[in-house]
Amino acid sequence: MADDIAALVRHLGIGRVDVMGYSLGGGLRDGGWDGSGRPNAQLAILPGVTHCSIFADPLLAVVATRFLD
Repeated sequence: MADDIAALVRHLGIGRVDVMGYSLGGGLRDGGWDGSGRPNAQLAILPGVTHCSIFADPLLAVVATRFLD
């Protein structure tokens, strides 16, 4: 996957990029379409957000940008 991203960056002519990764670990329980199987655990960096919903939360970009600046 990293090779694909590097090729895309070269193709677009972007000189420098920041890449944020996310690991699902060894396994992840599927929350199901209705979310009924999602765990109760929440992420400390974004209170009220779980690993299942973090990418849909608009605050992710705000928090991630603080680490990049």
